[in-house]
Amino acid sequence: MQEIPRLMDDHEFQKELERIREHLDAISKDSNTVEVRRNYLISWVTIPSAKIYTPDQLRQIFDLTWK
Repeated sequence: MQEIPRLMDDHEFQKELERIREHLDAISKDSNTVEVRRNYLISWVTIPSAKIYTPDQLRQIFDLTWK
């Protein structure tokens, strides 16, 4: 049975954003380029899951490319 996609509340999204940030920080310094970070974020938001992101949430996620 497949989960029904749903929007995350603010608290849940902030936890998700922190988890993404931690994964990005774990990328080795030698390969931690803008391209690698961007590709990682694209894969994060496009994997099959029951999560739906709002446009603002997507902006916050992709802003991590530059941090």
